[in-house]
Amino acid sequence: FWEAKFSQIRPLRRGGGRRYYRPDDVQLLHVIHNLLYVEGYTIKGVQKLLRDMGKKNLIEGIEVVPAADHDDTPSRQTQPVKRNMDNALGKPPQKTSRSKLTTAQRETLDGLLGELKEIRSIIKSDE
Repeated sequence: FWEAKFSQIRPLRRGGGRRYYRPDDVQLLHVIHNLLYVEGYTIKGVQKLLRDMGKKNLIEGIEVVPAADHDDTPSRQTQPVKRNMDNALGKPPQKTSRSKLTTAQRETLDGLLGELKEIRSIIKSDE
């Protein structure tokens, strides 16, 4: 599936059609996995990054969180990855200070968070 979606993944074919993945292929697969399942990129988004940055720059520019260190949900561990992605794309680092929110904005976000938690509990009770 991934070979069909990402032309940059080209394993060698051995006897009987077996694939041999070189270390660069494995690194690229780790980066793709990280971008899709940790960072939340779409397949098209990762394809665009590969086109714009190139395989080598993408591999070198991103710190991959090892699979054992995350459960496929965004967490604090994804922050270094995101920071490195922004650096690789030439974006200035973003500051995530809560003080930039006004009281009204914070109240709106708190209200939305409450609604989302309520929706989650409804969905879980239906399962």
